[in-house]
Amino acid sequence: MTWMTAWMIGCGAWSPQDFETLHAGLPLECAHAQTPCESCHDPARPPGPIDGACLSCHAQERPVSHEVPQTDACGACHDACGWDPTTPHPVGFDNPELHGLAFKLADPGVGDCRSCHGEELQGGAARGCGSCHEEAGIGDWRTDCTLCHGGALEPSGAPPVDIDGLAPVSFAAHTAHVEADASYRASPCTDCHATPAAVLDAGHTLDGSPAVAEVVFADGPSPQTSWGSQTCADSYCHGNGSTDDGVVRADDPPMGCESCHATESDPVMMSGVHGIHLDGGAPAVCADCHTDVVDADGVIFAPQRHVDGIHDVAFADLTISSDDGGGTCNGVCHGVPHDGTGWGHPPDYELPEQHGLDSNLQVDDCRACHGSDLRGGSSGTSCDDCHASGWRTDCSFCHGGADGLPPEDLDNTADEALISFLAHPEHADGDAHPLWGCETCHGTASGSYFDAMNDPDHAIDATPGVAEVDFGGVAAGGSTSGGRCTVYCHGDGRSDGTQSDSSSSLACTGCHAMPPSSGEHRDHEHDDYPCAECHAQTVDTADVIIGPNQHVDGTGDVDLNSGLNSVIYNGSTCSGSCHGENHRSESW
Repeated sequence: MTWMTAWMIGCGAWSPQDFETLHAGLPLECAHAQTPCESCHDPARPPGPIDGACLSCHAQERPVSHEVPQTDACGACHDACGWDPTTPHPVGFDNPELHGLAFKLADPGVGDCRSCHGEELQGGAARGCGSCHEEAGIGDWRTDCTLCHGGALEPSGAPPVDIDGLAPVSFAAHTAHVEADASYRASPCTDCHATPAAVLDAGHTLDGSPAVAEVVFADGPSPQTSWGSQTCADSYCHGNGSTDDGVVRADDPPMGCESCHATESDPVMMSGVHGIHLDGGAPAVCADCHTDVVDADGVIFAPQRHVDGIHDVAFADLTISSDDGGGTCNGVCHGVPHDGTGWGHPPDYELPEQHGLDSNLQVDDCRACHGSDLRGGSSGTSCDDCHASGWRTDCSFCHGGADGLPPEDLDNTADEALISFLAHPEHADGDAHPLWGCETCHGTASGSYFDAMNDPDHAIDATPGVAEVDFGGVAAGGSTSGGRCTVYCHGDGRSDGTQSDSSSSLACTGCHAMPPSSGEHRDHEHDDYPCAECHAQTVDTADVIIGPNQHVDGTGDVDLNSGLNSVIYNGSTCSGSCHGENHRSESW
């Protein structure tokens, strides 16, 4: 009979105190109370005091992640009754499928790993992450993108699955971007994301947007691209070759050449003089000028050099050459001589009457090659290189005339009988009225333009070659339609008047009667008083305007003739004797 059997049949004189003494180091509570005695006591030996150290029984059962001295204090995280609520990890949390996912998603139910494992996850109250990862042969876990972002099939670290392990992925075209294709290069992460060097770098895993891959194009070939609603816009990568105008959705079907630039359907829309070379006028193919990238059949054989932000120019015909990466060409190509011929433009395009007109009418967006501020860009040629200093702020440079006001239209039409707004010169000549500034008819912004090419809604806007009408100043509130204006300037003194476009100067009666119909004008006219009696600074006794800045200026200018010095006008009433008639605060 063993001691255990004897004790169980009552042979021993055991008391509750004896039992408490035996288990003083390990109270039988919760899980321990449900454990058979034989699990801890040798049935062949009498019982002795119990070693309360967890390792005395659990040394062979603890997980691999606990095999360092600091984890000997098991009670720091749990006891026989459960887990300490400050350490919420469930059983088996050391498995990568559990703690890895929680870390990548910054699971709020788990908490911030750094609070226990140290600021750099090198160890704190709990062991460092590296102690397990290194044992598993992944000592470079901090810098190995694939540990979180992908698997063996995608060495670049990009998904086929999201970091939450789910499919379909949140960005359907991810793999298509990062895998080398037969027609374009494999895009590095830096094209679309700020790419850290290590997992704990600022703005990466542990930031204010858990499980979100922020899209940042600043370090790629298309920094101006925007992303939203699963759509890229203003993209160079998907642009037409002339401007950064590409718009593409993540779920769009696979793309071909025509998806981005109209190589076959509309090459005129491509950059420079592609249209001249490809649109039937010359027997040219892509390989003639890009022989290191594409073959004669239009098949790209050097995808790493396609859509890489660089213009790769290499001629199949060695009798033609370019000294500046395709900016200008020299030699003979398909029987056509090239003598420093500019790629972007036809011969003699540097002449003002050629490129100036195209710029005024926005035939092409000059910024695509010359930069957003026209100071060089990819072409390396700034407009300032040829134009005299001050051209950007000189209105006459584009609009003609000494003061920048037409007779010349933007299309260089100078004949006043043919310009688009016949009355333009009459409005700006200061004859019988103020010399109205551009802002009177073209909005207040036009009076503060500083840089013609960079000011918003000026030379480069959504309405090429159109001068938008936006009445301001004395004309504020006016309207225009069908070549007719309805504004104060042509009113009768009581209401706005409507006037058709004409190059003829208007007489006084072209707007108002003589005398005007407003106020007491007609009572004065019956007594044959000339306009100059009350408007001496504006008109003379022959009704000729002598003060144009006071005529049609939005103000009722009353300047009494010197012979009426006994009359006082206070802005609304007259007092005193005028032509023998006494006025006692008579309302005008």
